Amino acid sequence: MGYKMQHAEAKTLHFESECNVLHKHLGMAKDKQSSMQHEISSSLQKISQLQDELSVTRRNYEDQLSLMSEHLASMNDKLASQKDEIENLKVKKTKKLKMPGLH
Repeated sequence: MGYKMQHAEAKTLHFESECNVLHKHLGMAKDKQSSMQHEISSSLQKISQLQDELSVTRRNYEDQLSLMSEHLASMNDKLASQKDEIENLKVKKTKKLKMPGLH
């Protein structure tokens, strides 16, 4: 009977020790989980902030591109008008040179 009692006490101590180790591991796992949840939350906030910044940057680039396109179209119109004016002046000059007595 003494042997069985010692064996039962040894098993009890072993299980108690194992429970303590498991309890410690559980505490560390919960701490790690909490830390990871905080990290995920921070990452999600950063992603949201970066998406907002990207949206603003994209909108600004689109606005700038639109303004540049309008400016380029205006400059092309002005260039075409100037080319027409130069051509008209060349024609007038040629006509004057061909007219006798106007040299």
